[in-house]
Amino acid sequence: MPKVVRWTVPASLPCYGDWDFHIHPGTFDLFVEPVVAVFREYVNWRRWYYSRNRKRESGYRSYLYHIAALDWLEDSARRSDLVVWEWEPVLVWHLASKVVYTCQWSQVRCPSCAADYPPGSGRVAEWSIGWGLAAEGGRRYVCPAGHTLYAIGDWNS
Repeated sequence: MPKVVRWTVPASLPCYGDWDFHIHPGTFDLFVEPVVAVFREYVNWRRWYYSRNRKRESGYRSYLYHIAALDWLEDSARRSDLVVWEWEPVLVWHLASKVVYTCQWSQVRCPSCAADYPPGSGRVAEWSIGWGLAAEGGRRYVCPAGHTLYAIGDWNS
């Protein structure tokens, strides 16, 4: 059985206020391997940038925080098949779209339905608000009952 990290989508983020749908924060059992891969990709991408810039910037502290979270996840996964995410949920939120939208998870819990759903039971829907140069959009994962369990903006104009 693959190792999973249980992670709940942040319940409230400033960007949610602009969207024309409600977030029902899903609890995903994400497979550890793809989560580690997206964290590594992020850390490696930022390593080049921060190796050439000032270390006092807040972005550098965030980079170090991601490294610490990655180390914690890998260490925790060595000790247990189920890891409960104990760090800020937003760390996974901004990196998880690839994992969520390609259904690299074993189940998701919809808090509004009080039900667990397997991958493929919901759907990925596109969304957008605004128009012209004042628009943004992205994708969201929706449970069979239509509740948005995860969403992130992919673009803005």
